[in-house]
Amino acid sequence: MKEYYRKVIAKYKKKGIIVDSNLLLLFFVGLIDIQLIKRFSRTIKYSDEDFGALLRILSNFEKIITSPQILTETNNLANKLVDEHKKRFYFHFSQKIQDFSEFYLPSVNLSNTQGFERFGLTDISILEVARNEFLVLTEDFRLSQFLIHNNIDVININNLRDYYLFI
Repeated sequence: MKEYYRKVIAKYKKKGIIVDSNLLLLFFVGLIDIQLIKRFSRTIKYSDEDFGALLRILSNFEKIITSPQILTETNNLANKLVDEHKKRFYFHFSQKIQDFSEFYLPSVNLSNTQGFERFGLTDISILEVARNEFLVLTEDFRLSQFLIHNNIDVININNLRDYYLFI
């Protein structure tokens, strides 16, 4: 399994990686305050080690690829943050998204994509943007299986928990 991760990371190093909304939220919450990961309802399922692994994975890529749908969903997930944490989220969010490569696909086109009724707008945007040769990083098993079925390379971070020292 380690060899698979090495190969897939090397294949997409220059092209880029798409980060699913939940992991993108983890990224921003960890930047705000690593202690907040275990206190914020939307990231409580993650650990400090998950955040560290996410940073190590992302450090392998020249570009983080995203879509308006991923960014909107991440923003909506963060809306439960309060006071100073919310301000810090928006500060980091506005700074970091300037470094992301954002691909726009019209929602009307996405809604006509096979699987839309099962996966919705954000996940279908991930599928369609990834077709342009990007790796996907997610924690969603159902989405990862759908992507694999559609010949999209994907890493499910849940499968990496045994390999944190490797990453």
